[in-house]
Amino acid sequence: MKKNSTIIVVGVLLISLVFLGAALAAGKWDGAGSGMPYKGAHGKDGLGPLTRYVKQSLAVSVLAEMSGQPAETVRQELADRRLREFMTEYNIDRQAFRTALQAKVNALVQYLAAGGYITPDQAREYTERIERRARLRSERRALMNQLVEKGLADGSITPEQAQMLQPKRCND
Repeated sequence: MKKNSTIIVVGVLLISLVFLGAALAAGKWDGAGSGMPYKGAHGKDGLGPLTRYVKQSLAVSVLAEMSGQPAETVRQELADRRLREFMTEYNIDRQAFRTALQAKVNALVQYLAAGGYITPDQAREYTERIERRARLRSERRALMNQLVEKGLADGSITPEQAQMLQPKRCND
């Protein structure tokens, strides 16, 4: 009887190892056990939803200030329609919105650093990463504009295709 139970336990362990190996080979558990969890990319650190909620709340706060509407009204309107439509209706400049939102994010990062929730080095690293992303976004936009202009000039793309390639603008 003891021999049979030992065989069953060993068999279950071997089957579990096979499934574990298959999961690892399929790319499941990427980042699991990789050391520093806060260094994970795009939500692998477990803070993705929290980060998204904080960013949404800051955006609602900025939009409420810029539109003169209560935050709850702004939140309800954004649940029913796109940000672009809201900003067009209330005549909110996109660049002014970005600037105000970035100021709120910077204030939050400084508050967290002052309160000891994050270190000054982490605050600096976060600020540098945001500035680097903004710079890359700007460079990418400039490069795309050059490529579209070149394509239009040499006739390799049509004006309709050029319009598809350009990002949609909202109150620029």
